[in-house]
Amino acid sequence: MNLPSLLPVLLPAATLVGAWYVVRPGALARVAAEPENDAAEPTGPAAPAGGVVAPIRLGLIRAAVVVAAYATVGIEVLSAFHAVTRAGIIALWVVGLLAAGAGAVLRYRRTDRGTPWWRAVGRHRDGPLAGQVDIAWLMVAGLVAIGLLTLIVALAAAPNNWDSQSYHLPRIEQWTQNRSVGLFPSAFFSQNDLAPGAEYLLLHLRLLTGGDRLYNLVQWSAMVVCGLATSRVAAQLGAKRLGQIAAAFFFVTAPMVVLQASSTQTDLVASAWVATAATFALDATWGPSRLASLLWLGAAAGLAQNTKATGMIAAWPMVALWFVVGAWRAFRTRSPRELAKVAGSAIAVIAVALVIAGPFLVRMQETYGSALGPPVVRAHSMQRHDPPAVFVNALRQLQTVTMVPANRVDRWTAHRVEAVARHIGIDASDPRITQDDPYPVLKYAGPNEDLAAYPQQVVAAFIGIGYCLIRRYRDRPVLLYTLACLVVLLAFVGSVKWQLYVNRLLLPALVVTTPLIGLAADAFVARVRRSTRAVAAVALAVVVVAAGQSAVRSILDGDPRALTGERSVLRETTWQVRFQHFQGNPQFFDDYVWATDTVKSAGAQRVGLVINKTGSNKSDRWEYPLWLMLPGRHLVNLVSEVPGHPAPPATSVGAIICEYDTPARSNCDPVVPSGWTVQKHRYLEVALPRG
Repeated sequence: MNLPSLLPVLLPAATLVGAWYVVRPGALARVAAEPENDAAEPTGPAAPAGGVVAPIRLGLIRAAVVVAAYATVGIEVLSAFHAVTRAGIIALWVVGLLAAGAGAVLRYRRTDRGTPWWRAVGRHRDGPLAGQVDIAWLMVAGLVAIGLLTLIVALAAAPNNWDSQSYHLPRIEQWTQNRSVGLFPSAFFSQNDLAPGAEYLLLHLRLLTGGDRLYNLVQWSAMVVCGLATSRVAAQLGAKRLGQIAAAFFFVTAPMVVLQASSTQTDLVASAWVATAATFALDATWGPSRLASLLWLGAAAGLAQNTKATGMIAAWPMVALWFVVGAWRAFRTRSPRELAKVAGSAIAVIAVALVIAGPFLVRMQETYGSALGPPVVRAHSMQRHDPPAVFVNALRQLQTVTMVPANRVDRWTAHRVEAVARHIGIDASDPRITQDDPYPVLKYAGPNEDLAAYPQQVVAAFIGIGYCLIRRYRDRPVLLYTLACLVVLLAFVGSVKWQLYVNRLLLPALVVTTPLIGLAADAFVARVRRSTRAVAAVALAVVVVAAGQSAVRSILDGDPRALTGERSVLRETTWQVRFQHFQGNPQFFDDYVWATDTVKSAGAQRVGLVINKTGSNKSDRWEYPLWLMLPGRHLVNLVSEVPGHPAPPATSVGAIICEYDTPARSNCDPVVPSGWTVQKHRYLEVALPRG
């Protein structure tokens, strides 16, 4: 990818900068005072009336939300006119840039004229670090190092994880081909029926650059937003400098986070919108600008809803936190006007969220009779909600997310969970509470972006929860936020079945609880005696170094994108990186080369696919490499399970590419027209008309 092809990306980048200038907190607004003495224990919400907590971070978070919301709504508008094209996307961002520029000029004239430039761009007191080299600086250095290392991997590696090559990225190619994000024929439900918010952001990059080499930056940017938002939530709850940095540090150093930061998965994007919803909820509840915060809260909730079901599970309890507090205040006044105001505000939040997530929900409702999609999507949800089943699900999720590189320990914890399940009469692998693979997994997965555990973060999060419930229960904002976190955890164990990949699904729950780690870290430093402060500092430093070391090792040895070693993304070719998951069977790449060369030799311009077929011949080969190897050709699925979107007839294509699990079990047989010839090459087939 050459430099000219990257230039259009400057349009959304410039729009982001302009949006930040417009939506940042007022340059002259009074900022929440932050005590100079870091040894003082935090006592409550940091913002006094009229104050702004962490205004620089707030401005960046707002800008990220407004630009993502604009990008999402813009895609839906263009799609309505079948204008999801390069020209349409460029026009969309030109309009966005002009609007951001006009807003910036207007704001400058009205509020910033005559203000020194460093004040105009929002130079507030945003919690600077103490002057001495301390644990906070150690964590900052770790965050910078992790950010740079993950950025290198994100820029060097081609997208290569399994889910992305099966459905995240093929759906983007289908949308590009169809000039619309409407449903299309497919035999793989994930290509149509999973929330598309993250892929919408990738779609912009696809059309602006013509390729996928910047795709990984979306999740990397989401990691940055998570760090900003979690540290700001900690500040809103009263955390000092150390606590704010600790909140971001313990989230960012989770092995699952650093592995996904260079990925085209969607879990970090969902987590980012959940974290922004949490910080906006606190602003709307206790902040100085509650009305404006409601719009931000609705936008963040809508983005979370439109990105992933797990984002929805974690974001809406944050919205409920604001609503419950507001409703209680209104109820205590016994004023019909106040009650009506709260009800109207709730409607406004939901309306803003529906502007973003509504179009996709409507498509699901029209196609399947349910806004949640087809039954196969809901099959990932718990089908038992009795207390024993939910309790066992909680134990299984906790055991899986805290696995360590010691198989004996992991086997012991798994068998203890199974013993508890048997004792209360629950099958630990009951399909009503278990998805696909049976419980347990007895072997530590290592730094795998789908399976990696993060025990240090989970233990720290529970310490934070315990501290807030025991020591901060008189601090109403802290107590209520902690209770909201517990609701999020209960929602996950009560709605998400245990599955092999549950660790990555739990990231939105982790992101809302890490601010409590910051409060506990502050309290730990504040309460130790002077005589033992050095020992306490060493103990905390050991924990920080251990977490940082785990994160760095995950980056260096990551699967499927290692920074170092024989399979380093800096050493292997682009195609070797793309097929990392198939390294144990390198002939798969040869299959794709053979199949696409055969199609090209036949001169076929319209190619039928029978890939990712479900049912009796279910298989999981990748579709996305075929789009890359057959540029300029029209690819269509010849098997469809989408109501109202039947597959085109096989006779309408000039070649068919099929997959199969074994030579005796072909997916081509039901679709190949009579008289066509079928050629086989290990795990792929190509069917061509005779002559």
